[in-house]
Amino acid sequence: MTTGHTAEHGRHPSFKQYVLIAIILFLITIVEFFIIFPKPHITGVPLAVTLIGLSAIKFGIVIMFYMHLKFDAKMFTWVFLGGLALAFAVAVALLGLFGALEIQAQPREFAQKHAVPYTHGETVDDHGNDGGEPKPDGGKMDGGVMPGGGDDAKLALGKSMFTSKGTCLACHTIKGVSNGSIGPDLTHIGVEGGARKPGMGAEAYIRESIENPNAFITPGFPPVMPPNLKANMTKDEYEALVAFLLAQK
Repeated sequence: MTTGHTAEHGRHPSFKQYVLIAIILFLITIVEFFIIFPKPHITGVPLAVTLIGLSAIKFGIVIMFYMHLKFDAKMFTWVFLGGLALAFAVAVALLGLFGALEIQAQPREFAQKHAVPYTHGETVDDHGNDGGEPKPDGGKMDGGVMPGGGDDAKLALGKSMFTSKGTCLACHTIKGVSNGSIGPDLTHIGVEGGARKPGMGAEAYIRESIENPNAFITPGFPPVMPPNLKANMTKDEYEALVAFLLAQK
């Protein structure tokens, strides 16, 4: 005759099973750690799918044993596993979708046509004027940055392109300028750019990254940079942005 204590004990893992489960969870966590440390050994969608899969295994083990689902009616196990599989499939599908599509946030035609690069320290009034008096040739005196001016003016225009119209600051970090984390750090791109892609100098690498970012993806980062950002800039703006990035050493 089975006692109540024996029946209750049969619906819980033994102490040895708890220890074994803890060791398995620890080992899976170690695997996850070495996949991403000191830098990801795989990137993009495969990395995300691998980490999600390992997390799902750990989650399932915890639910099955520590929360005793394994000892409940089988129907509850299948309901749980079905929901877990569905969630995993949806996550993988979304990762594949956003990894395959090149999502671009293009400004409206009117905004793009009338965009005025902003330089730190300018005073802008309610009408968008930056305090510079118009010149007969359509340029500005003193108050604005003149495309094609001196080196300082060109770098200032390049910085304004990086932080505004170029939308670079949303993804990239340049110390003292921006703190993006999606794309590679560009604090020393004027030097490091010459070593990122074999056989290509820093300037060529920077130009290719702006015009055709998918030609080379820096390991460890997702391919989410919009293609051909150069098309959204004038020639002077583009050259200024390249010069600004080359000056980061």
